[in-house]
Amino acid sequence: MKNTNLYKTLNNIFRLAIVAASLGFIYWKVFAGGNLKELAESITSYTGNPHFLRGIILLMLLMLLNWAVESVKWQQLVRRAEPISFFKSFQSVLAGVTVSIFTPNRTGEFIGRAFILKKSAPFTAVLLTLVG
Repeated sequence: MKNTNLYKTLNNIFRLAIVAASLGFIYWKVFAGGNLKELAESITSYTGNPHFLRGIILLMLLMLLNWAVESVKWQQLVRRAEPISFFKSFQSVLAGVTVSIFTPNRTGEFIGRAFILKKSAPFTAVLLTLVG
């Protein structure tokens, strides 16, 4: 019982650290560089283009489609180690993408995906991600 509580506590601390690091990274990239005026001007110049909104909508739809396909692939890969729902698989893929922001060559994606699984050993999940 003690190990379970310790694991849950460490898991929550790790999740909070990822969220804090993500927000810090976004702040650093957008605001700390001091180029906020340039960013606003760039966005304004793009929004004047009539195809901009269609392009953004298409981009978002294709991104969701890509993550959905990746989620199905991950769900199929991990089903023998730990059967998970599509929603849990989607969470796992998004966690992998989030962690990969901070690591070179997106190597953190393996760790992020394994982080969501409950029963499987993290090493097994990392190997499954490498296979996928």
